[in-house]
Amino acid sequence: MDYPKTKSFSRNALSQLLPLDTESLNEIIDYTLHLGSPHAIESHLLDILGTSDESLSFVTQFLKLKQEEDDAYAKKTSKQRMSLTKKPAISNQPVTKKSPAWKVDSTESQPSRKPLTRVDPKKTASTTSQLMNEPHMVLNAKQAKRGKRKNMDNLKDIEAALQDLELAEAQNQANRKCDCMGQRHPLFDVVPNCLNCGKIICVKEGLQPCSFCGQQLLPETDREEIRSILLKERDTLEHNKELLAERKLPSQSPPPVKEKKKKITVRSSAGKFWDEQKEALAALEDEKKRQKQEQLQKEMHEKEVKEQEEELKKYEKMKRINEKHDNDLLVAQQRLETLLDFQATGAERTKIIDRAADYDLPTSSSSMWLSPVERALQLKRQQKQLRKQESAEESRKGRGRRVMEMVIVNGKAQMVENTTYSKSDDEEDENSIQELESKINVSKLAEEADQSKQVWNYELDAAKWEKPVYMGNQQSGTLVDTAPPSRLQVSKGGDEMDLVVALP
Repeated sequence: MDYPKTKSFSRNALSQLLPLDTESLNEIIDYTLHLGSPHAIESHLLDILGTSDESLSFVTQFLKLKQEEDDAYAKKTSKQRMSLTKKPAISNQPVTKKSPAWKVDSTESQPSRKPLTRVDPKKTASTTSQLMNEPHMVLNAKQAKRGKRKNMDNLKDIEAALQDLELAEAQNQANRKCDCMGQRHPLFDVVPNCLNCGKIICVKEGLQPCSFCGQQLLPETDREEIRSILLKERDTLEHNKELLAERKLPSQSPPPVKEKKKKITVRSSAGKFWDEQKEALAALEDEKKRQKQEQLQKEMHEKEVKEQEEELKKYEKMKRINEKHDNDLLVAQQRLETLLDFQATGAERTKIIDRAADYDLPTSSSSMWLSPVERALQLKRQQKQLRKQESAEESRKGRGRRVMEMVIVNGKAQMVENTTYSKSDDEEDENSIQELESKINVSKLAEEADQSKQVWNYELDAAKWEKPVYMGNQQSGTLVDTAPPSRLQVSKGGDEMDLVVALP
């Protein structure tokens, strides 16, 4: 099926959003129309264009035009089928008498009766879903949205990653080929190049077999592990979402109890009211400062006491060792303690601070030697950075949450407008990132432990080699007659006059 309206609109709009030629734009449009489901089309276009306002408006208009053309095509095909299945009616009209032209037939003047049909179910019947959707059974829109805002971003990220993996495994998907080598289209961040032939993969080709050598870009095991990790995170987020929705149901939640407001009254004369208030506020500030200083002094004292106790324990231990053993044993004991200390804190000492990795952007190409857990960790970090950029953009545009703060100074109330930001999403991202990092550290420690157990075996290594056997020449037993050397040495440089006589 051709989509003339959709193709013309998308060609004009994409030429303004992407710096590509018409041939590349036509290929992108044809591939997008062959995807079928609106969710797959939306995820594919958002991966290419991003999540800006212009791209979102283009995606909505694209889906709308495609749906209109699909509906028109379905209506057209249904009409054609009805016309083919319809049979011509046989006319058995009786012969009527001739009458003057000015007389009107009585049958024509009477209104035609409509055939009896069943009662329209839309007017009388009501289904269970309609009864469930009545106003008294439906939650308020604001109450329903409050539980969705918290984990919507994480669910969108996980759904997008799962959609990429599912689209890569579709059998009916046509292979896309592009030889721009990352010059015309941006690089594909998950797999920037093929491990078999080294071909650079762009966004247009995506997660599919290599168009040059035909090998899979990601092994099936890595793909399954990434999918399992993302599915687990999605299940946990959906479970938390359901719990929040159950807590906010009006039937289960008890009515809120209004707290009694406390009123503070100060009885004094009219002239000294502000002076007394100022003195009371100053006294409260002094009291808070004094409490903070006392708390700090107490903590410092406890810390010093602990350090002194540890030093005394070490001194007593060393004293017992000196009394019982010689100096060599004392040196060995000290060496053992230092080695054990290094082993306990070796991870922190050998930690590499890579500031470039801390500020890794989504546009930068990832390493091809990462494990599936490290790939998932990198995706989470990139999604967190994108979310921070979006929140900064919203705050710059003035769409952030604002809170009015009242400050009383010198008996005057001043209203200050502050902007606040929710930290729930950042905390969830940090928790998930820490869990993935802990998994990576555990796996690395296990690998190091396995490698440390490998010891060189002398017998196995000696069994690999064989002693050399020297074979003599078969003609070594035969005697060879050699002429005696000449007693004259003649130079071979071309000078015949140079002769050296060998003395006996």
